[in-house]
Amino acid sequence: VNSGIIAYDVGVGKTMSAIITLANAMFQGKCKSPLIVVPNPTYEKWIREIIGYTDDKTKEFVPGVLSNTGIKVN
Repeated sequence: VNSGIIAYDVGVGKTMSAIITLANAMFQGKCKSPLIVVPNPTYEKWIREIIGYTDDKTKEFVPGVLSNTGIKVN
């Protein structure tokens, strides 16, 4: 019932589309504790996109989709 498939080409933004869709569902109260399962090679990319990261060159923090939202990520 509440499911979907993202089937874009490589480099179009499947990861970001999924994270934004998930964040939107959380903000609307449609889910509280989502479980995200991703392949090992994409795990770090997902974490960086969700919670943010510190840029190696500039040492500046690049916020993720859920940065500054108060949503905790385990």
